[in-house]
Amino acid sequence: MRHMMVPFAPLDNYLARRYPDDKSCYRKGRAIGYKDGSGYQKLKIRKKLVWHRADVFAVRLGVHPAIIWKDWYELTDRKEV
Repeated sequence: MRHMMVPFAPLDNYLARRYPDDKSCYRKGRAIGYKDGSGYQKLKIRKKLVWHRADVFAVRLGVHPAIIWKDWYELTDRKEV
């Protein structure tokens, strides 16, 4: 069974707007639940994340995932294979 993936870019863009003066990964990583910026850097390299992790990150930021991923429902409506 394959897991549905969502792009990382919308999360990165959302956090860049939320923390416009912070260019480091540390604060962004902390905001989504990592202890430091290394987890955030790994996400940037992979460029995609599993939809349920994206959901958790959005909730930690205090928003619904559809606020970050405008096409959230289309991305997560696919049948898993």
